[in-house]
Amino acid sequence: MERTVGRRLRHLERVKKAIDAHKTQLENRALSEYWLQVQKRNNYREEYNRIVGDLEGRIIFPHAVDRQRLTERAEHLRQLGSQAVGAPL
Repeated sequence: MERTVGRRLRHLERVKKAIDAHKTQLENRALSEYWLQVQKRNNYREEYNRIVGDLEGRIIFPHAVDRQRLTERAEHLRQLGSQAVGAPL
């Protein structure tokens, strides 16, 4: 009888450890995804700020095509940023 109880206790302890490990793994995955989203949002914001600064006159563009391409990219980043944070930049 004691042997059976001991086996069942050890089994329950193993199951509890497995459940805890799974829970920790899910928490780590969620935290990793959160930080990845924060990093992406910051990268887009920095690129947007750099492009807008360039368009405001810090750089002289030899070709109008470069300015147009940067303007289009800035608009695209503005849309992505507003989707990410829920409000316009």
